[in-house]
Amino acid sequence: MEIMKNHDSSYGSLVLTRQAGESIKIIDLNGNLVSVNILEVRGKQVKVNILAPKNQKIYRDEIFMKILYENDGEIPGTKYTDEFLNSSYNI
Repeated sequence: MEIMKNHDSSYGSLVLTRQAGESIKIIDLNGNLVSVNILEVRGKQVKVNILAPKNQKIYRDEIFMKILYENDGEIPGTKYTDEFLNSSYNI
């Protein structure tokens, strides 16, 4: 397990190695549980199941980036901007 900090000191990054059948649990600030389950690993592809509250927004990266592009670098209803994302990908 490796913990890395990005440019914004209020955020960190956790790098984990998981195998098929293992999971990661995330509890948000409201106490909601999100479970990221590794279903299958086949070559370079990983099949992931995300179990989260129905009101939790979950996007594939390419869709997320399209939303950013269409909204002038912001995600509607959040504090996240393209500046945050650029710093968060510096792993």
